[in-house]
Amino acid sequence: MQWGVALTTYKPPHWDQQTVFRNSLELAAEAERLDFDDIWLLEHHFTEYGLCSDAMLMAGFVLGATKRIKVGTAIVVAPINHPVRLAEQVALLDQLSGGRFLPGFGRGYFPKDFEVFGVDPKQNHLMMQEWIDIMFATWRQDGKISWKSDLIEIPEITVYPSLASKTRPNVYVVGESPSTIEWAATRGLPLLMNVPQSLEQTRAKLDLYSEIAETNDHDPAEIDHVISAVVHIADTREKAFNEIVKNVENWHDDAMRVAFSAEQLRRLPNYRFHWSLLQDAILKGESEASVVVRRALDISPVGTAQDCIEVFGNLTEKTGVKHFICGFEGTFERERIFESMNRFSAEVMPRL
Repeated sequence: MQWGVALTTYKPPHWDQQTVFRNSLELAAEAERLDFDDIWLLEHHFTEYGLCSDAMLMAGFVLGATKRIKVGTAIVVAPINHPVRLAEQVALLDQLSGGRFLPGFGRGYFPKDFEVFGVDPKQNHLMMQEWIDIMFATWRQDGKISWKSDLIEIPEITVYPSLASKTRPNVYVVGESPSTIEWAATRGLPLLMNVPQSLEQTRAKLDLYSEIAETNDHDPAEIDHVISAVVHIADTREKAFNEIVKNVENWHDDAMRVAFSAEQLRRLPNYRFHWSLLQDAILKGESEASVVVRRALDISPVGTAQDCIEVFGNLTEKTGVKHFICGFEGTFERERIFESMNRFSAEVMPRL
């Protein structure tokens, strides 16, 4: 089993920005002290849902402030960046950290990102996929690259630095729609996933992935898929749930205020899958934050240490995934966050 810690950089009303970042850096140091395997940074723009506007930059800072633990991005919004710049940044962090950097990419879900940075959201899925292909081509060819397509033209150049690692980085991607999952599977790229409202959804994604991966000569058993989950430990499940549920609902609401609206999703052909999920939830009366969050928390590792052990054991049994990112920040109270992390390290990790 591998255990990660998420640094959300969410700013609740009672924290100022300096407190958010101070807590995040202290959380990173504590994760390393407690022998977690990795730390994951979330990138967001123009919203207090997450103050980290540059996950690559923050990753470099956290890597420099730690010695052993790996640091990943979950995620960098690939389409609003130039692919050569991304290839340079990943290789530089790989060199400076001795291979401790774990790059993760997605196409994004917040319309302001695309409006401000001048990207057509109808093409962001194609851009993410092609940008990753360009990065791989750069790393395969010792930095030499030239590229011409409908989306981008790159003259013949040599990109520096090269990767320090002997093999390419294990690039992670967010995969929600079947088309993205199929694309990732053809390249053997591991998926970054959230705890869903049902384990059947995750199992269906991974079954599709495995089928496509095998036909492209990738062994599904060797792919390091990752599931992120809200985690909180207390003396009873009821206490743990009550300590975080309202905060997680508020966090979800903040995200929905800046995410694509139902009307925007309906008009974007490349978000048809997301629109269908939202439409189904609306028709069932299950789109409100209180419903979405409570259903997700019902199958999340929130409760006693034994509850967490059972939930993670069930997740692994049903999905085969053995790498998890834990979000401990649900109370938005520094001492309770650290207490939950320490209890998880002492009472859960050794037993799994």
